[in-house]
Amino acid sequence: MNLKYSILWFENDVDWYESIVDNIREIVEDELGFKMNLPLLKKDGDDLENVNFSNYDLILMDLNLDKSPTGDKLIQRIRGFEVFTNIIFYSSEGVSKVSEKIKELELEGVYFSGRDGNSFVKKVEKIIYSTIRKVQDINNMRGLVMAEVSELDHKMIDLLKQYLSNLETDEKNRFIDKRKKKVLKSLNDMIGTFSNLSDDSIFEHRDFSTNHKWMSVQNIANHIGDKEIIELLNNYKSDIIDKRNKLAHVKEVVLEDGSLSLADGDFVFNDEICKIIRKDLQRHTVNFEKIKIVLTH
Repeated sequence: MNLKYSILWFENDVDWYESIVDNIREIVEDELGFKMNLPLLKKDGDDLENVNFSNYDLILMDLNLDKSPTGDKLIQRIRGFEVFTNIIFYSSEGVSKVSEKIKELELEGVYFSGRDGNSFVKKVEKIIYSTIRKVQDINNMRGLVMAEVSELDHKMIDLLKQYLSNLETDEKNRFIDKRKKKVLKSLNDMIGTFSNLSDDSIFEHRDFSTNHKWMSVQNIANHIGDKEIIELLNNYKSDIIDKRNKLAHVKEVVLEDGSLSLADGDFVFNDEICKIIRKDLQRHTVNFEKIKIVLTH
């Protein structure tokens, strides 16, 4: 599980696809907090053997495709590759038509829909929610948050190095010395090793923690002076670091309403908190990119 949600879409009517795709994107991004990769739109199934199906979380399949086997035949071929990704099979001829086709071939893991825009979008929404809930447990969220925070750590390191590259030597040394002093306060047993590190190599040292990276980037943001960037960055600890730390040590306890919580009950883990975490990760990633753009101009 990661922050990207990818769809493989078999559809030959590009105009209809373009009228629908933004509705799907709103569900994935605005409601659920994922980043939707631009759906791979395929008008036929000529090169199925070259598709890496493991890259996709959902397949959307129209019944009738120009110059191609019908959708049910393509689904049969896909299942023949031992690909068990959820598929929504739809047609302007209605649910009964596509259901009949799938029953004839005895295919599993296929959902049915008509082609009407509203009903189609609602069906896609239900299946997306369903697939996300199946993998949205504490262990998966642990992995997602740990992986994404690691990526954000690297972005902060890049920002720090980019910032230093624009400074005069004296100013650069003052910035690094200030960072060293803050880290050394919590590293009494590592003073000898850390104080001898040179230049910007300190940013990649294991004891230059996420918290120190964040405080250092705050210093850069304050220097830039963009209030929007500063305000969001000030929330990084509560939005990301604190939740990362809680997820790292969480013990599953089932509450009466079915949600999961820490043993002491101070952190309720449910669908809503998952959405909030994903959206926070996306917002802070964008914020780091904004800082990088300012530093490179």
